[in-house]
Amino acid sequence: MSSLLAVRPIGMARPAAPHPIHRRIEVHDHVVHRIRRLLQRAGYAEVSIPPDGALPHSAGRLRLEEAIADGSDAVYGEGGATDKWMETVKRDMTLSELCTFQERLLKEVAVSLSADQIGGGNVTRLDRMLRCEHPRMTYRDAMAILSRRGFDLEFGADLDAEAEGALIYHCGNLPIHITHSPVPIAPHGAKIDRSDSQVVEGVDYVLPFSGRTFGGWLRETDADLLHRRPTSPTGASMEGCGVLSTENAIERAGVSLSMGRLLYYLVGLDQ
Repeated sequence: MSSLLAVRPIGMARPAAPHPIHRRIEVHDHVVHRIRRLLQRAGYAEVSIPPDGALPHSAGRLRLEEAIADGSDAVYGEGGATDKWMETVKRDMTLSELCTFQERLLKEVAVSLSADQIGGGNVTRLDRMLRCEHPRMTYRDAMAILSRRGFDLEFGADLDAEAEGALIYHCGNLPIHITHSPVPIAPHGAKIDRSDSQVVEGVDYVLPFSGRTFGGWLRETDADLLHRRPTSPTGASMEGCGVLSTENAIERAGVSLSMGRLLYYLVGLDQ
């Protein structure tokens, strides 16, 4: 499989043969339930999100941000019909803590899956991931690695599946945290790094086979800076973040998780 990752976009590779539909439903429900329990044990309160059938845009994010502004310390919500997502927001998280939080969620979900549920081959594949610390690199580090591997990319380019696959292969087919993306390709509400105004304090958690599965960002706390910042058509949307002037000064960070991509990484399930 590692040789495939060297030449194929990671989204085209499947870690296992498709499972019967009843097994897909069982694994899906187990993973969702496990994440809910992990978040609740970590002190995250669930916030009801209006159904919108899409990725978390203004309605979902705004509801979470309002809960933080009203005094909650940590909250999560979930939604989506065909593309299920989960999103968290917590006060006073550093970027390093955000990376650790994402990695912990992945590992604690993976370790809970048995061979009866996902097959012995997947258990063996995930075991190495569970025993390793996952590499962390900045976007600038990633660009240097890709340049040495023959990629011709300018600073500010959004990394496509081929570039992500090359980075995964370089790091031994482990999930990787890529931090400090350039401002033009980062979500609009992400906090600009005060020591380097070209990048934001955020992280993309890139997994083999499924690509960017988690995305975490510190939220911008400077309302004037946020309002002056242009919205780039290439940047990911964080509509609903930083909108309320009453909560702009609250230090907080959040994670978005694509459930479909997570299941694809764990056992080759599309949903």
